[in-house]
Amino acid sequence: MKRLEGPTRGSQRFSFYRVLVLFCFLLFLGFIPVVLAQSGSSDTPPDANAMPPDPPTPSPESENNEVRVSADEDGQTIDLQVGQELVISLEANPSTGFAWEVEEVDSSILTQTGDITFEPESDLIGAPGLATIGFEAVAEGQSPLTLVYRRPWETDIPPVKTFSITVRVGGADPEILQPDPIATPSGPDAMPATTEEAGPGGGPPVDFESCGKGGCSP
Repeated sequence: MKRLEGPTRGSQRFSFYRVLVLFCFLLFLGFIPVVLAQSGSSDTPPDANAMPPDPPTPSPESENNEVRVSADEDGQTIDLQVGQELVISLEANPSTGFAWEVEEVDSSILTQTGDITFEPESDLIGAPGLATIGFEAVAEGQSPLTLVYRRPWETDIPPVKTFSITVRVGGADPEILQPDPIATPSGPDAMPATTEEAGPGGGPPVDFESCGKGGCSP
């Protein structure tokens, strides 16, 4: 019986190593597909037919051919193109009697598109909100635009708020918006009238026909 103990232990030890080797081999076989998949995904070129990402949503400041400004743009120059609309939104509270009104604008360049509207920030009575007014750029040029916040009946009192910007339509150069007037020559440089244009002593032309009640002279 003692002679059988040695070989039995050796057989058990050999079986254990064989199972361990088999387990490692199976583990290695299961790890290979994972490595190949990761390697293949990194080497795959990008699909040329892939859909590009959606373009960013336009900012509300320039949607629908409108340029929107607020109190943050006070004192700045705003560029427009003919046909664009300028929309101004300012804080207001009509329940206090104060309202925004236009004090200065060149109506040949900017035309007000409607009355000033008010949108309260809540349903509470007397709640403040935003007053909105629109102008359309109708001609190329440059115009000051000033709004004042006051009570309509207090015209002799300075407004409590002022909003003022410069609007430039069509990218016109401010230096050429007001051309110098054409000088009319006078004195020795003035063109003398010809005998066909004026008669002697600056009177009517020599061929001028004077017609009275009896008709024109032949």
